[in-house]
Amino acid sequence: MRRIIGLVLAVLVCLSGIALAEEKVLSILCGEYTPGHWMYELAQQDFTAKTGIQVKFDFVAWAQYTDKILVTLSAHDASYDIIVGDSQLLGAAVSGGHYVELTDWLKENIAFDKLAPRPQKLYGEYPPDSGRYYGVSAVLDVPIIAYRKDLFEDPNEQAAFKAKYGYDLKVPETWEEFRDIAEFFTRPEKNFYGLAYWPAKTFDAVTMGFQPVLWSFGADYHAPGGYEVEGYLNSDAGVKALEFYVGLMKFAPPGSENYYWNECTQAFSQGLVAMAFQWGSWAEGFVNPATNPQYYDKVGFFPFPGKRAEDGTLRRFASHGGQGLNVVTYSKNLDAAYEFIKWWCDEETQRKYMAMGGVPILTDLLNSPEFLNAKPYNPAMAESFQYVKDFWTIPEYAALLEVTQKYWSAACAGMMSPKEAMDAVAKEHTAILKEAGYLK
Repeated sequence: MRRIIGLVLAVLVCLSGIALAEEKVLSILCGEYTPGHWMYELAQQDFTAKTGIQVKFDFVAWAQYTDKILVTLSAHDASYDIIVGDSQLLGAAVSGGHYVELTDWLKENIAFDKLAPRPQKLYGEYPPDSGRYYGVSAVLDVPIIAYRKDLFEDPNEQAAFKAKYGYDLKVPETWEEFRDIAEFFTRPEKNFYGLAYWPAKTFDAVTMGFQPVLWSFGADYHAPGGYEVEGYLNSDAGVKALEFYVGLMKFAPPGSENYYWNECTQAFSQGLVAMAFQWGSWAEGFVNPATNPQYYDKVGFFPFPGKRAEDGTLRRFASHGGQGLNVVTYSKNLDAAYEFIKWWCDEETQRKYMAMGGVPILTDLLNSPEFLNAKPYNPAMAESFQYVKDFWTIPEYAALLEVTQKYWSAACAGMMSPKEAMDAVAKEHTAILKEAGYLK
């Protein structure tokens, strides 16, 4: 009898070992921010319950985010099955064979036509306009501008503004109106300023803040359909755009040369500024009583302004933020990775994510009253997705970004003129593109 019991126990132990050995754990690399944690929490609560697949997230600080991804991929590291990756890294990842192509799989396994088309194109398609997809939308994000509603709606402020500028104080449509408002509210004697924005060299700060101005002024990084930089980036329009952006420093708090998202939230919550740039993913900090106790109920939001063209049309742009889900070629859990993407793209999942505060990736939900009414900043985000435009997505992205960060932040800090900065960026971008073979 004892022998039989022993054999039974031995078999049970073996079976238990087999079960443990076969337990799947999906490993995901993600930047450190609230939407990523929402995704993780939802995956633990819902995805694992439905599939039995455990999920592990590795949250990486943004200062190390790009390097972490590039080093991991170049080493052919199988530590991660999915990367919640920037669109700008698609070129390097796809060219290196690091991401799995999902084109056919997406169209066969999810309701592909229900994805918000513009974000999906930017998060997943490479090369641009090729119809080939290496990712699916994950965290939709776009920069917006927070403002003090109580000041904008104050009758005395409105009267004073109209007396000075000749038009009503309201949410600005153009950059010229934005500048006027920033100037109007700049009152150093009261330690109050017009805006907190992004002039910093940190990560991609000044590039993400300035490029919507660059585009709205009619300039671009390169020639249409090509890679020629000289005379396009540093055109008269490009130089005027940077002159404008640098000029906004007069209306920002002293010492704000290093501002990015955290500093803008802090300046606004401390009552230092009337307006502040912010990514939608971090806008919760403005409306949360815990992080903005004095002004959480006095804040409104609007999209980045634009500039009128000669024909009267408004050229309006917003930097493309957020990340997509990319399956790593070296993953040992490809089936589990596909299951995760299928789950993430499901309407039920997106509704749950939206209820947590996330931005849904499906068109119908993105335009739904439920989303637009869920958070004060959601309408500004939903409108801004119409204007998104991306930076370079070629493999040389990181080198190109380093150049813009270096010189544009230097211009904002008064270390060089806008013309010198634009010429320096054009020269070094040209050298990078020539070395890579894009230009002769």
